[in-house]
Amino acid sequence: MVVRRFKLWWLGNGTEVGGCLLTLGVTLLLLLAVLAILWPFGPSTATTGDLVGFGMRETERGSRPVAYVLAEGVRGRVRLYPSDRCDIGDKVEVRLKSTPWGKSVVRGRADQLCPW
Repeated sequence: MVVRRFKLWWLGNGTEVGGCLLTLGVTLLLLLAVLAILWPFGPSTATTGDLVGFGMRETERGSRPVAYVLAEGVRGRVRLYPSDRCDIGDKVEVRLKSTPWGKSVVRGRADQLCPW
């Protein structure tokens, strides 16, 4: 009886339900693909880099000062705070984060970028 009712219901609504399930499945697969691409691989590693320049980064909340750092052949940008007293050529502590398309530089610690 229950199986017969389900078969009758599926005959009347099967294409709509199948379409919804297919859409949901494809959406979940796309979401997993995006997460797999953007998710960092492995832990970040601490390293020392050279400060090679300064600049400004434009955001929705205004301009922010940034420093360009070269660490292990990877050039990256880290945010500067008012307590940072850095000059070009200074050694700075940063972290290298592994991503699917290579490594990226992130700020190493919450305290001063150039403590010395």
